[in-house]
Amino acid sequence: MTDRMPNNLYWEIVSHLQAHLLGFESLDAFEDWFAARSWNIHQSGDQAAIDLVSDIELRLAEFSNGHWSDDELQRFFLEKVVTALPREIAT
Repeated sequence: MTDRMPNNLYWEIVSHLQAHLLGFESLDAFEDWFAARSWNIHQSGDQAAIDLVSDIELRLAEFSNGHWSDDELQRFFLEKVVTALPREIAT
């Protein structure tokens, strides 16, 4: 059985997205951190983190292939951060 409530990895990812959006972390730095930290995410049992990682991996791949602009990628990241906020406030 997997946990549907976000765990530490989920919040780490959200925190790094925030740092990137605020200009404290470059996209390259985020991608490097993200690739290392999300490796084998499926073994974590944290379904919220697994879903978030899957969404980000897909969007980064599409961005790298020129399917999304930088602005579109930033809006996607912002949506992920804003979506996480109600969960954080509710817990």
